[in-house]
Amino acid sequence: MNLDPTTTKYLIQAKMEADGIVEKPDVVGAIFGQTEGLLGDELDLRDLQKG
Repeated sequence: MNLDPTTTKYLIQAKMEADGIVEKPDVVGAIFGQTEGLLGDELDLRDLQKG
């Protein structure tokens, strides 16, 4: 993975494992749901996504 250090503020690495069929929206929803409020207001994933 090539990242431009001048534009990259955060790099979040995660590993997910599932038994069965999982749709992409389910994964995204799970990530947002599990991290909501966990990282604090300054690292709110929804706000960071807006960019």
